[in-house]
Formats: sequence, C-alpha cells, structure tokens
Amino acid sequence: MLQVTGKTNSVNAYNVADLDLSHELSDYETSSIIAGFSIDNQSKTDQRFFTFSDSLDPTEQTLKKGKKGDDYDGDYILFDSLKNGYKPALSGKLKSSGKYKFSRKGNDILFGGIGG
Repeated sequence: MLQVTGKTNSVNAYNVADLDLSHELSDYETSSIIAGFSIDNQSKTDQRFFTFSDSLDPTEQTLKKGKKGDDYDGDYILFDSLKNGYKPALSGKLKSSGKYKFSRKGNDILFGGIGG
C-alpha cells in the first residue's frame, strides 16, 4: 500500500555556497556535450559537401585540404566522389560522435571512418 507523508527535502542556502561546484570536464565528458561528427580531409584537395538530416536542411560545407573539421551536424553528407568530373555520392547514416575522413585514390574521392 502506498503511503504519502508530509516530509520534504530542503537545502540550506548557506551550506550550498560552501560547496566547490567547479569541475573541469575531461575530453570524454566534453565530447558528450559537443555534438557533431568530425572529418579529416586527407584527399589533397579542398572538399565541398552538404550535411543534412530529416530535421536539418542541407548546409554546404567546405573543408580545406589537410584540415580537420569538428562538430558537423546531420546524419548524412552528400559529396562529389570524383576529383575531375562530377559524381555525387551519399554517405551512409553517420554517428554524431563519429570520426570520418576524405581520402583520394586516383580520380576517386573516398569517404569513410568510424562511428562513435
């Protein structure tokens, strides 16, 4: 049987002020707060691509050659998979904490990585 009591919890404001509430977050803890996947551009050329999801309109992004971009939003990217020419490619569903990269093999631009 459920019993209801009149007991309540209270906090003394003077005691709370004495608490040390500061805490430096670890890399693991901050990665949980900062949403978005990262991409390392190893393709030896600048990469333009679009990030998007069901609830996020496509956003054009540019990642310079040799650079890494962090905190991209979306579930997918659309990119050109050829260095010379045009052949759009759609990624599989991406993990928000994943680490991905562009690379190049001949004329092909490849995209892959590890979901977090």
